[in-house]
Amino acid sequence: MKTLLYIILLSFSLYGFVLPPNNSCDSPSAIAELNVNNVKAKVLTGGDLWWDRSNGSYNVPKDDPNGVSALFAGGLWIAGVDPGGNLKIAAQTYGAANGSNEFWAGPLDPNTGTTDFDLCGNFDRFWEVDITEINAHIEDFNDNGVIDDPIPVSIRSWPGRENPNFSQLFGWTLPSQRLAPFVDINGDGIYNPMDGDYPKIKGDHAIWWVMNDEGGGNMHPGTQGQPIQIEIHAMAYACSSPGTAMDNTTFYEFTYINRAFEDLNDTQISLWVDPDLGCYLDDFMGSNPEHKMAIVYNQDSVDGEPGSDCPGGVPSYGSDIPMLGIKVLDGAYNHLGQDVGFSSFMSFTSGANGPPSTSDPNIAAEYYNYMRGVWRDGTPLTQGGTGYNPGSIDMVSHAFPDSPNDPNGWSMCTENLPALDRRILINSGPFNLSAQGGEATITYAVVTQLSVDYPCPNYETLLQLGEEIEGTCDGITPVQSIKIDQTNISVIPNPMNDFSKVKIDGENELISELEVFNSNGTLVSTYSNVNSSEITINKNGLPSGVYYLKILTKSNQFFSKRIVIL
Repeated sequence: MKTLLYIILLSFSLYGFVLPPNNSCDSPSAIAELNVNNVKAKVLTGGDLWWDRSNGSYNVPKDDPNGVSALFAGGLWIAGVDPGGNLKIAAQTYGAANGSNEFWAGPLDPNTGTTDFDLCGNFDRFWEVDITEINAHIEDFNDNGVIDDPIPVSIRSWPGRENPNFSQLFGWTLPSQRLAPFVDINGDGIYNPMDGDYPKIKGDHAIWWVMNDEGGGNMHPGTQGQPIQIEIHAMAYACSSPGTAMDNTTFYEFTYINRAFEDLNDTQISLWVDPDLGCYLDDFMGSNPEHKMAIVYNQDSVDGEPGSDCPGGVPSYGSDIPMLGIKVLDGAYNHLGQDVGFSSFMSFTSGANGPPSTSDPNIAAEYYNYMRGVWRDGTPLTQGGTGYNPGSIDMVSHAFPDSPNDPNGWSMCTENLPALDRRILINSGPFNLSAQGGEATITYAVVTQLSVDYPCPNYETLLQLGEEIEGTCDGITPVQSIKIDQTNISVIPNPMNDFSKVKIDGENELISELEVFNSNGTLVSTYSNVNSSEITINKNGLPSGVYYLKILTKSNQFFSKRIVIL
């Protein structure tokens, strides 16, 4: 019900429609899911996050039987001023659900700052890879300087510069420009897995994609603003570390590259979030500037209306309600070298809830005001109440910066604000992006505390969780070698007639999964959920030839074995 209402309102707000140019990009449609540890989180190729363009899809804990979501949606905002004083902006909210896009899939041509229909369509996808695949590839190369085993598709298809496998795998040519990051073993500037090159990811499991706001000449109907010609390289990732804060944490890195021929000055980059911690009608928001964290918690000890109901059948957390923080890990720096990654924090309401100047923006200037840490009408954010106090001179940069359990602090809880549907904006800036290549990278961590005492919770534990994850997943790159002993794996008989037994000899070690590849690197058979030290593999009609076994153990180590089928 909530999403349908937003889409209807957006549809009526689009006026002055102009037909797009002939070579304009189609609306992006690809969706992927980061599914690691205790979180499932959807990402999309149109500058939006954490929903399926209908319902919220940031599920923590991910095995909740009702599919309750801690976030309804997120979106990337960027704006700045060109040397002529013109405001340029791209800010995605709910519009992608009905074709009102501010971002499209794919990179921009570094020489022209433009894209086209085919390029956007080709890049309307994600590239996903796991650290176990990378480490097995590294080990294969390290043992003799040659790749002997079949290369996983995730590594062969990685969109690193001039990947020679790309056209064969996808049927189109990869642009010769900087795209997905990779480790270049021989330093030739070309991504070639046969040379030992591999994806340079963060975390243990990563998803990479690329977006732009030019769209083949498309306009920006949501903000009614001028396009920037910005290119965004995105990576969502997570680290597997059972029993730690990582269990309930995901990470998002965004690199913004100015492909325009003009500088973008006074640039602001923002992460817009519609939290909806379960039910959307009783969320409170706050911030902690010292820890560079925005925080979402529940108004009281029951999520939703009495009886844990939420209008429209939206799943709620009932009485077991978490608290969620979005922490800025790596922020942009201005020309003085100052960290402006969490320069301001705003919280505003949906529709007609409250004064008009504290609700959703409609035009580019109003979006930019919120991004600069002032209200929609330009009124400064000031201490007390909702933060909207015309005439007050007690100006601040971060709304609700105190813990709700502090009776003398400024929080939504101590102000006893009404239950409303609210948004937040995590702002970074201002700084300048130089023409044709100026860039800024910002990384966010979404951290969840599952056990929380309500009402008016204490932030202390959540802030400690934020400290615990800082520096432990961000910036991780694959190890150069895995200490494994191939003699611990036996395949008998080899060659195989009808079947063979694969056995692992190691203390407390089990086979988790086994995959069979033919000599062309094609996966021909999979044995999942083995959980045993021994497994029987069958010929199952496979033709005679040389095959390779990829064996994953419970300790996340890969073994590779060659087998001949008669």
